[in-house]
Amino acid sequence: MADKPTYEELEQRVQNLEQGKIECKRVENELRISKKLLRDVMDMVPAFICAKDLDGRFILANKKLTDFYGTTVEEITGVLHADICENKKELQGMLAADREVINGEKPKHIPEETMKNPDGSITVLETYKIPFTAYDDPAVLIVSTDITERKRAEEERGKLEAQFQGAQKLESVGRLAGGVAHDLNNLLAPILGYGEMLLQDFDRNDTRKASVEQIVEAGMRARDIVRQLLAFSRKQALEFKAVDLNKVLTRFEKLLRRTIREDIAIRFMPASQVPFIRGDIGQLEQVIMNLAVNAQDAMPEGGTLTFDTFLTELGEDYAATHEGVKSGAYVMLGVSDTGYGMGAETCEHLFEPFFSTKGEHGTGLGLATVYGIVKQHGGNIWVYSEIGKGTTFKIYLPVSEETGAPSESDSMGPPDLQGSETILIVEDNAQVRNLSHAILKRQGYKVLVAENGKEALTVLNQHEGPLHLILTDVVMPKMDGKALFDQISGYNPDVKVLYMSGYTNDVIAHRGVLDEGMNFIQKPCSVQALAAKVREVLDG
Repeated sequence: MADKPTYEELEQRVQNLEQGKIECKRVENELRISKKLLRDVMDMVPAFICAKDLDGRFILANKKLTDFYGTTVEEITGVLHADICENKKELQGMLAADREVINGEKPKHIPEETMKNPDGSITVLETYKIPFTAYDDPAVLIVSTDITERKRAEEERGKLEAQFQGAQKLESVGRLAGGVAHDLNNLLAPILGYGEMLLQDFDRNDTRKASVEQIVEAGMRARDIVRQLLAFSRKQALEFKAVDLNKVLTRFEKLLRRTIREDIAIRFMPASQVPFIRGDIGQLEQVIMNLAVNAQDAMPEGGTLTFDTFLTELGEDYAATHEGVKSGAYVMLGVSDTGYGMGAETCEHLFEPFFSTKGEHGTGLGLATVYGIVKQHGGNIWVYSEIGKGTTFKIYLPVSEETGAPSESDSMGPPDLQGSETILIVEDNAQVRNLSHAILKRQGYKVLVAENGKEALTVLNQHEGPLHLILTDVVMPKMDGKALFDQISGYNPDVKVLYMSGYTNDVIAHRGVLDEGMNFIQKPCSVQALAAKVREVLDG
């Protein structure tokens, strides 16, 4: 029989029991604090957190998840996921991934999955699933972060990057066009100039005339392509003045009716009166013609082409949501057709150079040219189209405070382009110099020629008699055209100047040649254009 414990032993046992109770309470308290801390942390984390067993039963869940399902932590514990999730197809994928993690005992990262919200919207989640053991049973811990806003931001950034890359591509085209424009224009000048003079010299029945006409036509087409590229890149020189857009449309109507097929009705619906815009009439006419021809191609079985204008005010809210738009007063030019229309993807690339809706039959420069001209006028162009519902182009050109000069009467007839004045030609390209000399000599002028500024001063020192006009290239070695004119006009203040160049707008503008009041002609120009411009400058 065991000995009875002594009093001291009993007292020690009591003390041990008391100590055990205290330790138990301490552990319970720490456990309670830990559980509360875990709960607080889970509820504070901006993610969906839960744990489920192999059957898909919730073991735990945080507040973000219970709020999503409209329940509480107490209510969701022990509930099957299938009993509260309405989207069964979505649930099947989740549970399959849960079982895969539990059975494989390997974590799983799901970079992107979607969850349909009660209001029908979609939440994009990035999910981590981690296997663990709960109450001796296998389970999975799930942490899902809402990345909807991040995805939206990434998509927006992707669009901006695409726009930036597109802008870089277009800028590269512009630099390419600008780089080759000068040399091409100098090469085209003698082809077109001598070709035109040959046509003037040929008799009507001369069999060689048709061949020369083909040469001139090909040269003009090459010149137009260069100008289209420069227009798109906004690098060609323009002659801006106050323009009434309604009058431009009215004057252009006859040409349009001769150009557009007879099975297409043309409607003009201009506003009763619109303020002046500041623009280049020739370029604005090119915009109208390009859009009209484009509309014609979209209506192979006939239809209606409509032009309309009106005055509108674009507010700051509109400018904030439309790239490149400044708030203010604009004259809107609308060009609409009843053709087969275009889809959103086509509209997105419509103004890119060499993108054509006509396949092998199109150059892809028509609408790119329109875009460049509109932008160079400080305006904006938008396209609205749906397949089967036609297309509308809306061009917004800023209102000018200038007043337009009165137009000359159409009954005045062609001007007399002959003259007898003395003209000094300064041009470093021999072919262009010789061509200009030949053209002006045919018009009756006395012509002096020089290869550069230094030679021009020498020629003038040896010349006895008046000098009425300097026809000079802008960019020349050692002394450019502007510096040459400034020096000559210092001792001959009555002399006039006409600048010419095949360089792009930004190159010659840097030399002050495109300033207000300067006389300028772009190379290559036709025989008629040069003769007319020279006469215009001489007549003041």
